[in-house]
Amino acid sequence: MAEEISAGAESLIPEKVDPVRCAEKRLEYSGIIKRQFLGRLSDMTESVESDASVRISFGKDPSGVFTMKGTASAAVTLVCERCGEPFSYDLEAEFTYACSARQLRDLGAEDIYDAVELDEFGDLSLYGIIEDELILALPMVPKHDISECSVKDDIQVFGEVKEDAPSEGNPFAGLGKLFK
Repeated sequence: MAEEISAGAESLIPEKVDPVRCAEKRLEYSGIIKRQFLGRLSDMTESVESDASVRISFGKDPSGVFTMKGTASAAVTLVCERCGEPFSYDLEAEFTYACSARQLRDLGAEDIYDAVELDEFGDLSLYGIIEDELILALPMVPKHDISECSVKDDIQVFGEVKEDAPSEGNPFAGLGKLFK
């Protein structure tokens, strides 16, 4: 049975943990990471509107690999690439990692999981990995839903096409003559 570490909806996720020890004990963390600790995410968005809500469980998969699985969510403000106006966006991230790169190599499971990166003391920065996952959840091209955007689909133009432009023909037609 997993031991859950949580003290209500406002409990803070620990900044660093020993992932192998957590996996051996099958620990679960449920809580938040305050938005002031999400500086890189803040730099990549207009603003971070909420604390990150996080749920992480450590355990062992059927092949014996110590794993860390979890979800994270946060509300951010992005700028629409179509109209240039800010809009709210809910980030959702789901992730699974192996707790030990050495264990992955020993079991030959390197192609199944990514291993977490540990610091010089063997600890994992949960804040860093959660922030990485939220950054990866950002849309490549942030934009409103077309029904909410001030630039409507029917007036969007992507370059101009001259209606009376003469056809230039096949640019490779000259190569065809060479082969005959």
